[in-house]
Amino acid sequence: MKKWFKRIVIGTAALALVAVVGAALFLLTFDPNTYARKLEEAVLEKYQRVLTIEGDVELSLFPRIGLTLTGVSLSEPDSEATFASVDRARVAVAIWPLLSNSLVIDNVMVEGFGVNIVRNEQGQLNFQDLLDDPADAPAVDAQADSKTEDAASHVAASGSERVRRSTMQIDIAGLDLRQGEIAFVDQASGTHVKLANLAALAGRVTFRQPFDFSLTGRLEGDAPHTDADLTANAVLMLDPDAMKYAVQKLDVQVTGALGRATAEPLSLRGNLTYDAVVRAFRIGSGELAFRGQVETGEGLLEQVESGLSVPAAEFDLSSLMLSGDKLTARAKGQRAAESFEFALDLPKYALGLGEIRDTAATARFRLFGAGRTLDAQLDLAPIQGEKGIFKSDSLSMDATLEQQGRKVGIALVSPAQFEAAETHFSLPGLTGQVVLEADDASLTIPLDANLQIKGKAEELALDLAAVLEPAPAPIPVAEAASDAATGETAAEVPEPAKPAPVIEGPGRTAELKATLSKWSAKPAFDVNLKAGRLDLDRLLPFAVAFAASEVAQLQPEENAKATEDEAAGSAEVPAAGTDAEPAAEQPAASPAAAAQDKDAQQPEKPRTVYAGKVQLAVQQLIFQGQQIDDISAQATLRPDDLQVSRFGLRAYGSALTGKLSLGGTGAEPDQWHLTLQGKGLEMQPLLSHWAGFDYLSGAAELQLDLRGQGLEPAYWLNTLSGKARLRMPDGKLHGIDLGELARLDDLLQRKGVLSTGDGVARLTEFKALDAALTFDSGIGTIDRLTFSHAAVTFRNSSGRLDLPAGTLDLTTTARLNNVSISTGGVKTSVRRLDVPLRISGPWSGLNYQVQWQGLAEGALKGALAPLLQGLLPGSEPAAPDAAATQAEPAASAPGSARQRVEELGKALKGLFGK
Repeated sequence: MKKWFKRIVIGTAALALVAVVGAALFLLTFDPNTYARKLEEAVLEKYQRVLTIEGDVELSLFPRIGLTLTGVSLSEPDSEATFASVDRARVAVAIWPLLSNSLVIDNVMVEGFGVNIVRNEQGQLNFQDLLDDPADAPAVDAQADSKTEDAASHVAASGSERVRRSTMQIDIAGLDLRQGEIAFVDQASGTHVKLANLAALAGRVTFRQPFDFSLTGRLEGDAPHTDADLTANAVLMLDPDAMKYAVQKLDVQVTGALGRATAEPLSLRGNLTYDAVVRAFRIGSGELAFRGQVETGEGLLEQVESGLSVPAAEFDLSSLMLSGDKLTARAKGQRAAESFEFALDLPKYALGLGEIRDTAATARFRLFGAGRTLDAQLDLAPIQGEKGIFKSDSLSMDATLEQQGRKVGIALVSPAQFEAAETHFSLPGLTGQVVLEADDASLTIPLDANLQIKGKAEELALDLAAVLEPAPAPIPVAEAASDAATGETAAEVPEPAKPAPVIEGPGRTAELKATLSKWSAKPAFDVNLKAGRLDLDRLLPFAVAFAASEVAQLQPEENAKATEDEAAGSAEVPAAGTDAEPAAEQPAASPAAAAQDKDAQQPEKPRTVYAGKVQLAVQQLIFQGQQIDDISAQATLRPDDLQVSRFGLRAYGSALTGKLSLGGTGAEPDQWHLTLQGKGLEMQPLLSHWAGFDYLSGAAELQLDLRGQGLEPAYWLNTLSGKARLRMPDGKLHGIDLGELARLDDLLQRKGVLSTGDGVARLTEFKALDAALTFDSGIGTIDRLTFSHAAVTFRNSSGRLDLPAGTLDLTTTARLNNVSISTGGVKTSVRRLDVPLRISGPWSGLNYQVQWQGLAEGALKGALAPLLQGLLPGSEPAAPDAAATQAEPAASAPGSARQRVEELGKALKGLFGK
């Protein structure tokens, strides 16, 4: 017995000695760096990546297996660029638990690690090759449906098999990650951001036991600009046996600049569970909230508070379906003087790439402040569909805009359909109405339309028909009431304005057909509008009022200053018929000065990027009380170039035709060229409506060839150039009787000023008028003026028409025929007399003044000789000039020479105003 015991002890000691010696020999001879080189070769062969371990691999076996690595890096596939790197990593594993199939790690420490993630233009990530395993990759049939019950059963069965194979138990005492950096570059979108100063800590990590996890870092980037702090805390649980992984009590906070947004902060909270057996994520108490400000193209959104709430939802990876019972989104904030609110509710939803079930939605947007309120609501009936074709029985929208006591309401409803493959959205039966309310009147416009939007083909088509109903008569104002107790009459109430007469004409249906295509590259559109009758006076008053109120709110100081300047300018204009000398002419602005003032005067206009064609046909148009018939136009619009090849209309008794161009190659985008011609144009209603005066009547032939720049009258009037011609075979000048020029006796009493006014007697019926003007910088120079009257004919005319100032300065010679002159009892007549005449002043009150100085030095000097001889004592009248003058003796001559001399002095004084 002792012998066997002795042998056992000796054997055991020998084995121990061998083990110790073997371990010693192993430690003395084992070189882990040799295996590191083999690992580098294996990675290069399998992944075509370069694994580099710069430092020596440190290995310890007792009392724990410890491994320390320094200077480890992994390159991109077939590239020298670094994908991931670690400055230093250390892990220590307990030896004895390995004998019981358990992995106990005392500590894991990684310091100075970095990862560069790149997504190329095709959407592939630079680490995709590390995840793909060709041996395990399933064959994919592009024509097969990925969502079948057999596939789900196969996933469940494979998951159960994995549960049976997983027997290793892991216990990590702690995880410490320091000084990390993760960079992300998206080559398709140009995004370049990184998570720097990354640090992560985890408590004791054990399967099926929750443990704490925390992470901190800083988000940085240039595209978009990012500079924010990141903190995250959660409770994690790993259960590989059941293939379930959970993130509980997740709390992520991001504070700082995130592109155009500044978060104060952006937070994410909730619970997330992943079940690998059924391949589904489950979300509980999910909440995404943002507070801060956002920069937009329309301005800065301040005090923004938004949130997305998901009480319970599930995302199935097998069918790529997101489903839940409730989803809500809320947002509110402020922009300038306006506040906004947004709300979205999905009571129940099931959203997938190829299938949508029982998903209804309600959305509402409100904008209020700055004197206006916008309230819009959209209701979508449950959507049903599969294989990428989705339908809803009803999509309705109700919107109301109120401003300055005026209201616009829109109510639309239509079935809706969407085809995902072609991104085709359609509203095949869109019906509704637009209600306009302004002051005491309202207008209802029923609509019927068909809208088609094909996103993949980039095509939009709209067919719309609108019935323009007349507005009802204004609400009558109550008559003045009498107080029975006091017998006093209440304050007088003004009579209601008479409603505008209803103009009978063509039907009130307007049809619009519009298409838009290639909006991502070279947008092109085609618009065709046909209408029987358009009454813009009933359609546009509210819009003009809205625009006027906004301008008044945005530019109160500018409007007030403009009013003061206008009042000051009108006060400086002398009244017609006064002796005030005309103001000295200001030199016209030079082209160089006008070019310098261009930017200051002309507001900047955004340049269009669309190109297309427009066809217009309107039988009757009512605008500012005027009726325009038979409007037709064809236009082509290209970037910075509008060409109206031809247009025609009937207005003011004439058929007008012409062409219009705006912009063009090498031209400013707001430079225009207009040609217009028409015959039989009634001048009095035309001038009364557009110029504010009506003292010229008759039918005229008008020809215009004008160029200008700018769309605002305050600017294009100063840049107007070109030619204009007006010809009238006959007509009338109202408010002036040019026949008074032939009655010099009366002119002597008024010092040569012709009477003007609205009297019936003050009327000049002329036989012909022909005027030609050349415009430059808004100033029209009179090239030719022919005026023919029974007693007066204009000759040698010159002058200028100042459109920006609204004034006329014309100097002409009025030739008079058979003029009678009598004074001191002596009469004489002049067969032809040229009278210098100046017509000047504002258009609303022209001043007609005879230039006596030129008259005295000219033809009148010879006409006075017989008159003077008749006044001198003892003299005989001179023989009259058959072509010029003829004197007649007075019926009763003065009684004495002294009286005749006095009469002569009075005559000369009255004639020349001295």
